Amino acid sequence: MTDLVQVTRDVEQPPGGWYFTIEQTGLKITGPSAFTLQRRVKAHMVANSLPIPEDFPAWFEDAMCRQMDLGRPFCGQTPKNPPPSGVKHLSLALVERFIKTVALTIKGRKLVPQEEAERRAAICVACPMNTTIGGCRSCYAIARPLKALLGNRTTEAKPAYCRACGCDLSAKCWIPNDVLNKAEFGHNLDYAPGCWRLEAAPAEDLEG
Repeated sequence: MTDLVQVTRDVEQPPGGWYFTIEQTGLKITGPSAFTLQRRVKAHMVANSLPIPEDFPAWFEDAMCRQMDLGRPFCGQTPKNPPPSGVKHLSLALVERFIKTVALTIKGRKLVPQEEAERRAAICVACPMNTTIGGCRSCYAIARPLKALLGNRTTEAKPAYCRACGCDLSAKCWIPNDVLNKAEFGHNLDYAPGCWRLEAAPAEDLEG
């Protein structure tokens, strides 16, 4: 993405003005410039005790450009195939929830069997909520070592990320539903019909 200096130098305002919607609070914040909007967004997040990404300017720029679907001269290339709904970027809050989920699983050293992980991955690959979403660079840096904790486990089907929850599906497919239920408690996630997370499945056989 083009940095904010280039954004403000090329043009003052995109059609409709600058805006950013805070996912956790639902507030749409506007500003006369990208710089001002960035300051207002950060102030709102601080005031509401929301986690601030380590590389906040880069996170904000990427998320803003995707929310507004901006291309040149505002943000460089137009984002390719932005998802129509659900998670548009990996927010730090979503990744923190995923980290918590994986950590709980690794601590108990219980994962679903290969056969079940394969079944789930196949469902995810065919799901409309499976997407290669972009977003917070710090989030990817945090999530990468967690995948390593799952060892060499892999599935034939290769799902990417879930637009409903923001999780890395190549790892999530291995996590028992009871652990996921705890991690996602209190979050109204819009899983697609047919998702394995919506199944009222019996107790799972877990591998050690």
